[in-house]
Amino acid sequence: MEVLLDWSTLSLIGQAVCTAMYGAHRAPDMHAFLKQEAQEEFVLTTQTALLWPVISSISLVLLFYFFSFLAVMSTFFVCAASCCALAWALYPFMSLALSYVPRFNLQLQRPVNTCIGMISLQIVVLVGFSIVVVFAWLVTQDEYLNNVLGISLCVLCISIIQVPNMKVCTIIFIGLFVYDIFWVFYSSYFFGENVMLSVATKQAANPVNYIAEKFNITGIAPVVRLPVKLMTRRAMLGLGDIFVPGLLMANAYMFGKRKRRTPHERNIYFIGATVGYTIGLIITMYIAFVWHVAQPALLYLVPATLLPLFAIAFYRKDFHDLWHGIAVPTPSAVDLDA
Repeated sequence: MEVLLDWSTLSLIGQAVCTAMYGAHRAPDMHAFLKQEAQEEFVLTTQTALLWPVISSISLVLLFYFFSFLAVMSTFFVCAASCCALAWALYPFMSLALSYVPRFNLQLQRPVNTCIGMISLQIVVLVGFSIVVVFAWLVTQDEYLNNVLGISLCVLCISIIQVPNMKVCTIIFIGLFVYDIFWVFYSSYFFGENVMLSVATKQAANPVNYIAEKFNITGIAPVVRLPVKLMTRRAMLGLGDIFVPGLLMANAYMFGKRKRRTPHERNIYFIGATVGYTIGLIITMYIAFVWHVAQPALLYLVPATLLPLFAIAFYRKDFHDLWHGIAVPTPSAVDLDA
């Protein structure tokens, strides 16, 4: 039990739960904006849910065999995505801080002309700050910066990907449940080693270090560990084990808001999903430490998150609406920067 009381383990569980909760709270703003802009390509369907584990498996095998070839391209893609994700994650905090300084707030809200059109100066500042953070991560490969970027990527994915109902969410969960178990427990029988663990721990050559060597600059990290996992001193957790349950939590959050019987009623669906996710993470960490073997986290997270939601829905006679989804009216106006 002492492993669960270790600060690094508690920190990892806390980071994962808070990331999923924050992403779920940011999801309604992004979904409303995408719906207003008719950007339906981010809405998952039954077909895409069925294809998700297949595409994930193909991507994993490609990375396993051709990691060196794909590493540079993956590094540039992750850096670009991380800049956008960090700016998106930090925007509400900057807006809150600026609300206490009206003069600066007014100045930063003025639009500026950029290569992608007119956007507020606040977004320009945030993107600039994000670029600095991503560059610092590339240069130092600091563990804390790795986790900051990983958390930001999870928040963006949870916010932007729309799961219309629990039927699609359950298909995703069951598919990735099988995917996780196979690639963690059984891939070594077919590929000679644990493919999931191998890809998660591989390191790529740092393109910044390559350029620095040309100018005789030292002190740059020679390799890059992509921010595809959160790391602490004693444990690590893949981003998929955060943003996939986060999609369910976002769905539960929005469904619970629509199903409130009184204005002051607690969002029981979101609470149930959050508590279930926390318990699932605790079980995952405990078994990993006891068996000293990498665990497919979704093996424990899937039942821990789905079962409480189903139980609450049956009790409140909301299962039909939860399973098939309920229509959400499109708002007449949505703030792009919300």
